[in-house]
Amino acid sequence: MMNRNCRIGITGLALVFLVLLAGCSGPESTPAEQPAEEIIVPTPAAPPVETAVVPAEPVVTPEVLPPSIWDEPVSQPPADISVSITVAKDQIFNTITATFNGGFGQGLVSDIEVRVIMSDGRDEIQKLLPEMGNSVDFVGTSHKDEVMVAVWYKNGQSYKISDDFIGFGPV
Repeated sequence: MMNRNCRIGITGLALVFLVLLAGCSGPESTPAEQPAEEIIVPTPAAPPVETAVVPAEPVVTPEVLPPSIWDEPVSQPPADISVSITVAKDQIFNTITATFNGGFGQGLVSDIEVRVIMSDGRDEIQKLLPEMGNSVDFVGTSHKDEVMVAVWYKNGQSYKISDDFIGFGPV
């Protein structure tokens, strides 16, 4: 049998051997190589983005107006549908009178308008009924005023039949 000291020595060596063996079987790390403690720093949440709701501007499409009869040159209807309107200006009171005199197309007329642009800038339009002898009056100026007459027919045709300066003195 082994002596007691020898047994203790062998047991001690076995324990040291086991401790060393246990140290070698685990992950190898030294204090310098140990992973640093993981620190999680939360990133601040981005502030909510405020979006201003701007009402959409309505798309404005310019209204395309048909050309005005008043912008057209003077033209006459065919002779078989012609009508007559006379325009006169009173020399004392400056009253401008347009009178319907009839014509071959009297029954075919749907509308007649007389427009007067006075030398002082006033612009007036009146309807003249297409019946013989009907008239419209305008208060004119003591200078020349522009008088235009337009006729619309039931077939859709229209004509600016006159555009004249009437009166006395400068325009």
